Amino acid sequence: MITHRLGPYTWLPLLLLLAGCHTAQVQFVPLGQQAAEGRPGKDVEVLGHLFANSWGVNAFGALPCFAGDINRHGKPSLSLFQNTATIKTAIALIEAEARRQGATHLIDLDSEWVSNYYVATFIFSVLEGGASATAVRIVGDASVHCPEAIPLSPAKE
Repeated sequence: MITHRLGPYTWLPLLLLLAGCHTAQVQFVPLGQQAAEGRPGKDVEVLGHLFANSWGVNAFGALPCFAGDINRHGKPSLSLFQNTATIKTAIALIEAEARRQGATHLIDLDSEWVSNYYVATFIFSVLEGGASATAVRIVGDASVHCPEAIPLSPAKE
C-alpha cells in the first residue's frame, strides 16, 4: 500500500488561493427602533454598528506574504507581498461601508491590533487589525448633539 503525505509546501499555494476570501471583511449590523430611541437628539439617527478586520501572514516576522486590503471602491480585497493587515485598513473598510449605508459620522470607534507567531511552522506569523464603530446620520450641527462624532469625508472616486 502506497501512502502520500502532503507537506506544508503543498498546502501553501492552496492557502494563498483561498486567502482572498476572508483576509479582509466588514459587517454592518442595523440597529432596530428600540436601540434608536436612546439617540442623543432628534437630529441624530443611529443606523447600525460596524465591525471590520484585516489579517495577513508574514514570513520570518517581517516579510509580508498576503494580507487583507481595501480596493478603490471600498470593498474588501487581497494584497500580495504588502503589509496591509493594519488598523488603518480596518478603519478604511468601516468608513467605506458607513458611507454606503448613508452615515455622515462615526461614534465609539475602537480598534485592536494583534500579532501571533506560530511555533509549529517555524516561519509564519499572523497579523490582524480590527476595528468597530457605530454609524450615525447627523442632520445639522454635530457639535451640539454629538461632539465626539467623527465626520466621514466624501468617497474618493
